[in-house]
Amino acid sequence: MNRFFRATLFSVLMSAVVTACSSDIPDRLTSSAVDAQILNVETNEPIEGAVLLLTWSSMPRRSILAFDGSSQGHDICYHAETAVTDAQGHYHTEAWSQMPPFQNMPYEGFFAIAYKRGYVQTGLAGSVLIGRGDTSYHLSPTVLMKPFTGTLQERFEYLNRLQIRCWNVEPSKQRNLYPITKAIYDEMAQTAESKQQREIIVRNFKTRLDMLPSR
Repeated sequence: MNRFFRATLFSVLMSAVVTACSSDIPDRLTSSAVDAQILNVETNEPIEGAVLLLTWSSMPRRSILAFDGSSQGHDICYHAETAVTDAQGHYHTEAWSQMPPFQNMPYEGFFAIAYKRGYVQTGLAGSVLIGRGDTSYHLSPTVLMKPFTGTLQERFEYLNRLQIRCWNVEPSKQRNLYPITKAIYDEMAQTAESKQQREIIVRNFKTRLDMLPSR
């Protein structure tokens, strides 16, 4: 097999792999508006004044040279929306659409973090319908929370696990990370009992908070 033929065959094979691997990769990443509630899982009553952060993350597909279509690296958080619940526990975030920050980036859905002093998040319920390609996505997740009943140390450990890991969003959306980061920081700063806890707060929350736009 001569060199020209091998090069031509390789180009054809690579084109086929690109087509196969990119068939479910959208030209734009989109989401419809999100309208739902935050409820007390024990009483089914709405929770007012809870701060919610929705983040969308995805893992770019591996280079086509790998021929396996698997993912590489780690999840990249590319979009964030925030809201505060009203008296009925309702929250709303606007629909959005943006270009993928990296090539070969499929839509993978969202992650929800809710915070309210004296509560812990227990899970999600409701409708989460995710499509492919240029399809819009209908999301109506109900976030479930319950009153916290542990010790101050257990509360500190829970709050520390709520670290916001979404620092790749575009600058115009970074401000959406501020409300929940500030709310968690304020409670931790007021309840810290040791030098070690205060150092954790600075490292995991204060340093990042200082880098975020508040508006």
